[in-house]
Amino acid sequence: MAHITLLVEDLREMAGALPGDARYPALELILARGRPAARTFPTANHLRLALFGAKAGGQAPVAALTHIAESESVPGTDTYWLRADPVSMRADMARVFIVAAGMEGLDGDQRSAFDRVVRDVLAYEGIEVPDGQAGPWCFPLADDPEIYFTALHEALGMDVAEALPGLGEASRWKRIMTEIQVELHELDRQAKEPAGANSVWFWGGGRLPKLEGRSFDAVISDDPVSRGLAVMAGSSLLPSVQEARREDSVLIDWMPKTRDAVRECRELDQLSRGLLEKVARGGRLVLEDGGSVSRAVDRSALRRFWRRSKPLGGFFTGEGDG
Repeated sequence: MAHITLLVEDLREMAGALPGDARYPALELILARGRPAARTFPTANHLRLALFGAKAGGQAPVAALTHIAESESVPGTDTYWLRADPVSMRADMARVFIVAAGMEGLDGDQRSAFDRVVRDVLAYEGIEVPDGQAGPWCFPLADDPEIYFTALHEALGMDVAEALPGLGEASRWKRIMTEIQVELHELDRQAKEPAGANSVWFWGGGRLPKLEGRSFDAVISDDPVSRGLAVMAGSSLLPSVQEARREDSVLIDWMPKTRDAVRECRELDQLSRGLLEKVARGGRLVLEDGGSVSRAVDRSALRRFWRRSKPLGGFFTGEGDG
């Protein structure tokens, strides 16, 4: 592969969760010897947009790109899309918090019932949800509601009253969310075991981005934003690095499969070791953490032997030798 971009959005969090004596030689070598790039993005999704030559300001159009990733086709109209994710909300005195996202723990019947409630409430509002999997739901709107919907990862742990939009059509979306909650509460009341997810969170609104500049020959990722951008750019969606050709420019958008930081970093280090072998044969590797850390490695960078490695967490805390 001529050029490899390895995006690890959770790298900083995983490094912070590691025991102090854990060592990952390949990752540490990339961070120690790679040449830094001075740039910062507000979120990993803004970086994903920039990597494909799209404008990275404002809200990231996650809903539109998720829809493209699921359908593997690009809509023919410049429509505003919005996304709804299943979430779990819990009350604490006078406040309500979003404590989790997704349908983890729900069985097939509960997922189907949740899906039916969301689609029925939205249909009553005149909003048609395209056929697809039961959550998250992405749907087009007739007009831009001109609301800033708090991104889901930001809303987690927040007081819902503070995270909800307060301008434009905000009252309408608050009412829709409340109606879905009421319907789901009724399902819980009838069920033997209440489901964990009890509401939805609207976010990711926006229109399709315009791609300019370079893109990638191939993309390896389960992330819907990267996959949606790949479809728009005409990049091949590959299941593994082994499927890529030697001359390809490749984006690997790596996502952890578990919450075990040691296990995930071990797998990531193994992948990085293989990518460094390609660099040694003349390729170029750029490691991105989705925010402010960017390291570019080529054969000349690998010869910077005076740049000493240190435990992974030290690269994000400033501890130890650089």
